[in-house]
Amino acid sequence: MLYEYLHGRPQKRGCPKKFEKIRSIANRDDPAPCPKCGNAESERIRFQSFAIATNAEPDLIAGNTEMEDFDDFD
Repeated sequence: MLYEYLHGRPQKRGCPKKFEKIRSIANRDDPAPCPKCGNAESERIRFQSFAIATNAEPDLIAGNTEMEDFDDFD
């Protein structure tokens, strides 16, 4: 899985404030080393929750008012 981390302090010049790492779910909360300086004092950024209405058409979720008909393509 791809996770996003916030660089710990002190942050060296040129280091990113946020960086991404591919890690297993079991290791997601372990500090990740900065790809630039190697500082392992980082913190995983937690995603905010969201919801999608069930039984809704994708165009309605996106805000478009016209429904698309995909059956017309041969």
